[in-house]
Amino acid sequence: MSEYAPNCRQCEHFQVTWDNNTPLGCKKFGFKTRQLPSVEVLATSGRQCSYFEEKGGMLRFQRPVVLPDHCTFSITG
Repeated sequence: MSEYAPNCRQCEHFQVTWDNNTPLGCKKFGFKTRQLPSVEVLATSGRQCSYFEEKGGMLRFQRPVVLPDHCTFSITG
């Protein structure tokens, strides 16, 4: 078993709440927290989140990035 929790931001059940004190939550487990819900589950139960379901398809807010013809992009190290 991995000691790392799955990334909730890629889960169908992840939610961002309006509450400043507990801004993140899990719709499936029904709780809010300050840290990623999967980290909370791992810390309290010692087990990976059993409800993690990866989001399918492209996220609503993500769009393909297309640069105009006159622009270039390079990565230098």
